[in-house]
Amino acid sequence: MYFLNNIEIIYLDAKNFVFSGNGDQILQITSIQSLLQFVTFSEISDNNSLIQLNPLEKARIDKSRFDNISLSGGSIINFLQGELIITNSNFTNVNSTAYPCALNVIEGDFIQIKNCQFINLSNNMQQKNSQNQLLHFQGGAIKLQNTNITKIQQSLFKNCISQGPAGAIYSFQSKQQAIFEIFMTQFIENQSILDSGGAIYFLQQCGINITQSYFSSNHALKSQGGAIYFESSSLIAFQNSNFSLNQADIGGSVYYSITNQEFFKEQILQKNQIYFEKNKATFYGQNIGSIPFWIGISKKPSADKLKIVQQYKVQNISSGNYLDQPLYLNFIDEEGNPFNFIESPSLNSLRKEFSLQLYFQNNSQIIIQQGVNAQLNQSIGLFQLNFQSIYKVSQNQKIYIISNQIQQDKQLYLALELQYRDCIKGETIQEKENFIQCNQCVQGRYSLKIPDMQKDINSIQCISCPDSAKFCQGSQIILKDGYWRENNSSDQIYQCILNSCSSDNPSSKNGCIEGFVGPLCNSCDSKASVWKYQYGLKGQNCYVCSEWIEQYLYFSIYFALYFLYIAYSHHSMIKSKIIMYKLIIFKKIDLFITSKSSSQGKDFSLWFKIFINYLQILSCAMSFNITVPNFLNVSLNLFGDPLQLTVTSFDCLFKMSDKYPVWLNRIVTQVVSMVAIYFLINLSLILISIKQHKDLKKSFAQIPNIAKMTFIFIYLFYQPSLSKMLIQGVFCTQIGSDYYLISDYSQQCYTHYHNLYTFTITIPLITIWCFLIPLKIFFNLKSFQKLDDHHNPKGQRIENLLAYGVLYDGYKNKFLYWEIFKIFHKFILMSIINLNINQQTQVSLILLTIIFYYYILQKAQPHKNIKQFQTEKRLIFKLLYTFALLQLIISDNSKLSIYKMIGLIFIIYINITTIKLAIFIFVGYIYIQIDEADSCSNKFKKFLFQIKNKYPKLLNFLNFRRTKIIRIHQLWKKVIISFRQNIFTSKNFQSNKNYTLHQQSENSRIHHPITQKNQKSVSYLNSSNKLFSSNTLGENIRQNQLIPESLKLIQMSNFHVIPSQDSPNNIQIYNEGNKNASKSLFKAFSTPQNDQRFFGRKFWLGSAYPESYFWYIFRFKYQKYVVQKLILLDLYFSNLKLLIELNYIKLLITLQNFIIIFTFVKYDLKNLFLFII
Repeated sequence: MYFLNNIEIIYLDAKNFVFSGNGDQILQITSIQSLLQFVTFSEISDNNSLIQLNPLEKARIDKSRFDNISLSGGSIINFLQGELIITNSNFTNVNSTAYPCALNVIEGDFIQIKNCQFINLSNNMQQKNSQNQLLHFQGGAIKLQNTNITKIQQSLFKNCISQGPAGAIYSFQSKQQAIFEIFMTQFIENQSILDSGGAIYFLQQCGINITQSYFSSNHALKSQGGAIYFESSSLIAFQNSNFSLNQADIGGSVYYSITNQEFFKEQILQKNQIYFEKNKATFYGQNIGSIPFWIGISKKPSADKLKIVQQYKVQNISSGNYLDQPLYLNFIDEEGNPFNFIESPSLNSLRKEFSLQLYFQNNSQIIIQQGVNAQLNQSIGLFQLNFQSIYKVSQNQKIYIISNQIQQDKQLYLALELQYRDCIKGETIQEKENFIQCNQCVQGRYSLKIPDMQKDINSIQCISCPDSAKFCQGSQIILKDGYWRENNSSDQIYQCILNSCSSDNPSSKNGCIEGFVGPLCNSCDSKASVWKYQYGLKGQNCYVCSEWIEQYLYFSIYFALYFLYIAYSHHSMIKSKIIMYKLIIFKKIDLFITSKSSSQGKDFSLWFKIFINYLQILSCAMSFNITVPNFLNVSLNLFGDPLQLTVTSFDCLFKMSDKYPVWLNRIVTQVVSMVAIYFLINLSLILISIKQHKDLKKSFAQIPNIAKMTFIFIYLFYQPSLSKMLIQGVFCTQIGSDYYLISDYSQQCYTHYHNLYTFTITIPLITIWCFLIPLKIFFNLKSFQKLDDHHNPKGQRIENLLAYGVLYDGYKNKFLYWEIFKIFHKFILMSIINLNINQQTQVSLILLTIIFYYYILQKAQPHKNIKQFQTEKRLIFKLLYTFALLQLIISDNSKLSIYKMIGLIFIIYINITTIKLAIFIFVGYIYIQIDEADSCSNKFKKFLFQIKNKYPKLLNFLNFRRTKIIRIHQLWKKVIISFRQNIFTSKNFQSNKNYTLHQQSENSRIHHPITQKNQKSVSYLNSSNKLFSSNTLGENIRQNQLIPESLKLIQMSNFHVIPSQDSPNNIQIYNEGNKNASKSLFKAFSTPQNDQRFFGRKFWLGSAYPESYFWYIFRFKYQKYVVQKLILLDLYFSNLKLLIELNYIKLLITLQNFIIIFTFVKYDLKNLFLFII
């Protein structure tokens, strides 16, 4: 076969050709040498290659241009063998199907491309084979196969695209020795769409030399090697080159596989001046990618926390259980970066090839029961390894983590050193075939015991989850809202008093919601030690102290209400006692005809004490955390425990600390508020006294008595409430392992400051308030049982009645101290409810104390009024029923709350009926008087009376009384007749008196022994008569001197008195009525019934009115005038009660010594001024 020696084609210009023939090339040159120079091909479309070169030796293309060419079955140049040199040529805007656009070298000895440009070349064909597999055709610009020497110099490859590998140059070399040189060449914006090598793809290429080249913005987005891909290739030189903005899934700039990696080490790259800038890989290998180099491990689910180690220690492993926290693993590339399993969805198949698992076949002392394979957690992009294992013999074991086969039977290894711990709480110990297993308590059961690895094998049992917890497992107990425990090591669960406990609330701290701290979350953060701000307790919630203006207003309202209530009640009681005392005086002198109960039972002070005592004892039930409506709780504490309503009002007044705790602040502020009420009440009473007397000196003289009266009233009202508060400042309760103050659970007991304040403040206050004051009052009351110099009980003195009457009024003289007994009884109750014992025992002790009080009450019967006695018994029964039901509620351990609800309803009903009882008692003493006057008010009273007669049950609490003026006049007439029938001279009276006394003593000695009482009465009679005959009496009156004490004792009797000698007009009446005087007098003194009638009425006049009042003593000669004035008074008063309440005339008449004593004030009645002078 003969070949041409040399073929030269120069200045060939081919344009606008469309070839659709059988696939022959435009130029097919076969020669020994060939040259194409100044050749231009543009606007050509062909089904085959344009030029096919088959030189035996050498072919050259120079200064040629190929532009806007579309090929569907070949390349522009198809080179078969020999040498090929392309210089100073441009290949632009070429599209090819299934072949590289510019050059396809089948085989060649020497290929040189110098100073050429390859721009906008695209190999975009995809085909499928018979197995329906997608075929990718290599090389967007050039494809080289089996070339001995390849040199690409000073050229430009820009925007060359291939659907398959190699966006610009694809090189495959099967020869052992070859050279591929890239020198001073730029690869810009080239792309392999579906495969690797955005610019260059080397497959089995040897002798690669890349020098002084530039790779920028090349992409292999779905595969490896954004700029260059090396597979089974070798580098001989790699230097002075730059890689920037290249991108791929793996190896943003360079990817190599089974390629000498010495040139890619960081130190060599820096030495050879290989620079990488802003390259990116979505999977791994930001700049250089290859196989994984290491396995990174961490206990935290973060790629930044991965550690590259040869051996990793895992401690505190529970045998038979999973790890406390899983291990997180990942592959690490040669640049030290973890693989990104999150942002590489295009590498699903490749990603699935990576795996990690445990290898323990070389260790017979350990068994992996579960979790051998690590699981890929795609959400965090890490492998997660959590295994369950058991061991025997030694607690230190060693296993490995291995990877999948990476390359030619190569795997990555990471040694794990396992250290097994002893079984802990929440686990039980089981042993089988010498393998130790710590079994965690399953869900619904728990264990808090720490096992002994030697003694507790197969012996510990898990405990069922308590009702107060909503989840249990192992040693974990998650409590329901409303429950609290000291710490996670305790299963002693407490029910919270306030709605402040929540374990699941994300904002809670130590199981307490915002603002609450301490055991049971029962205190507010007054020290700002846990939460950011200082909090104070308001109701059952904690509020920031800056929001406490409403609380101060709340306290001010309660303070004003208590002040008004106590002041009004105290002032009313004083007025009531004065009026009642006047009524007693009028009754003693037979001026008013009243019932026996007129002086007892109508003063409401005893009723007040009975109901307040009931409420104070009932308030103890609120200490047992029973749920009642808030308005009932407030109503009960309003009188039963008044300090409870305002105890937290000043929690934000100061910044609390250990030196000044909140419990001490509460005691101080409440004591100060009580003292303020005390002084305000005293001030109000002094102002009232000044207004009434208009005499500053007299008003100021009454200050000690007013202060004493006010103190007794306030002490009786606040005594149990303050006692309870003080006791709570001393008593401690155990919560968990520590003791805390009952009044403030945030205060730990027996600390330095707690002991200091307890012994310097709290205990002294308890001693004074709870013991010394009641003992002092007790001895005073005991002294009131004694008789004074005039043999009258000291308790009947007006100054004692006003000061201490609120304590003993309504009690028999023998039991004047009964209120002190009740005070100590309530002190015992307040102590019981604060004892550190269970609630059932507390209620039992309360029941015993109430039963004991009821027994003493029934036996002593201290009340004067039987109705008051019966009422107190009824209230004690209500308390017994209440606490008995409370005992049942507390003892009920059933899960059904319906029974507790029924018990609470009964408790509320039992005590609500007390309101009805109080209404009937207090309203029942208000009588509606109906007289004969024709007035609108009287007509309305009669209308109500008719309604009650028609509907008795509707107004059964109203009592009507008809009063007739003629009846009142008849009562006064009896007084006048008594005056007229008792007119005697003083001489005859004196002789008759002596004779009567002699006859009486003789008769009594014979028939009846004279009682001590009668003997005293006789002596009083004699002394008063002597006083009457004394001439000093009138002198004392004229000189405004004080009345002698003996004058103030006046014996009241109904025997015929003797008129004075200064009354001659009455001698005749005396002579007519004195014929049988001796006999009647002797009979009167001798009869025991008359003894009682004669001598049984005596009263202490001095205690009724102060000595500063002006006393008038009249002889019989003024009697007629007085009687006339009394008749005149009768015309203006329609009922006796009105006369008492008006408090205008203070009248005293004695029928014994013809003495009429009057004290009066100016009285204005229908413009009539009446002076009894």
